[in-house]
Amino acid sequence: MANRDSLVLDACVLLNLLATGVVREILTSAAGRAFVCDLVTDESFYLRSDDGSDELVLIDLQPHFHLGTIHPCSLENDLENQTFVNFAAQLDDGEAMSMAIALSRNMFLATDDKKARRVFLETGIDNDTLLSTSDLVREWAEANKLQDTEIKAILIRIETIARYFPPSSDRNYVWWNQVLNSI
Repeated sequence: MANRDSLVLDACVLLNLLATGVVREILTSAAGRAFVCDLVTDESFYLRSDDGSDELVLIDLQPHFHLGTIHPCSLENDLENQTFVNFAAQLDDGEAMSMAIALSRNMFLATDDKKARRVFLETGIDNDTLLSTSDLVREWAEANKLQDTEIKAILIRIETIARYFPPSSDRNYVWWNQVLNSI
């Protein structure tokens, strides 16, 4: 898919991409700029250690902001605030704010949350503006012509470090499983 101008990540996708170890590369391929709303950046993020233990490691987003991998954003006007309030009646605040910003600024949204995806699509927005972890990883892998062994290593990191596996309803579910079962 073509490079996007702007992409808003919710917390679940952000954590999954951080688990890959190549978040900068994936996001550079995915969008001109990737944003995370302040309600998401204010949360404490933990991922499992990549040494094979179940020890949780606190994630510091500041280096990613400093490098320009991700950019913080906030609600900027009354329309965004009202849209946020409307979404917050149905969703967690971080997802609601991410959606409000994406909708009002005509940005793409990346979320893996089933309810958030349904609510976002109910706004009548084009389905192509809604992305998932699997969309971003697959697009990056295909754009860079990665071998299945390389992709498999990334998917295993997402599964073991972030504890994420796409649901069977995910449009990349078959691809994900084929890569994991390859070699």
